[in-house]
Amino acid sequence: MLAFPEHALVLLAVPKTGTTALHNALEAHAQIRLVRTGTGKHMTFRRYSELLAPFMEAYSGGAPQRSVAVLREPVEWLNSWYRFRARLNPARNPASTAGISFNEFVADYLSENRPRHADLMPQAAYVVGKGDAPGVSHLFRYEALGLAADFLSEALGVTLDLERTNVSPRGDTALDPALKSSFMARHALDFELYEQAVAS
Repeated sequence: MLAFPEHALVLLAVPKTGTTALHNALEAHAQIRLVRTGTGKHMTFRRYSELLAPFMEAYSGGAPQRSVAVLREPVEWLNSWYRFRARLNPARNPASTAGISFNEFVADYLSENRPRHADLMPQAAYVVGKGDAPGVSHLFRYEALGLAADFLSEALGVTLDLERTNVSPRGDTALDPALKSSFMARHALDFELYEQAVAS
């Protein structure tokens, strides 16, 4: 998470949505930087609202606060996690998906007792406010990362040069239609928010 109190703006980092590139480009310009996993890099909007928003509002004299986040198409988001974790050594890391099909991974994600490799917080949980209503004021789709960069560049008065980072190798992407239907029903909010995000 990067915050820019002077501009009443915060950039939240939803995992596996390409925001590492935005963070790398903007980190030097941020007044507040939470960049390490486990110390707030992937702070949710609700957590931000509780801990940091009051300071941001006071600092900016009550100016309207803007928040930015990127969302990925939910099936592609899960597949990105699956491919990322396939690189982990299963003998050393229980979160590895090596030797597991994508369909098995999604089934595990939808199970009541998720195994370690499928224990993920939904994308929606990072960006909603009270009552599961959208909290982040400016949502962009992963495919529109350039538009997010343009928005941030204009808002902050800086020029951004994005580099591709954390790109997982392509692999198993086919998802059984029945599993996809179950995923869409169980995590409808993820799909709704993605549809609401700026695409072009």
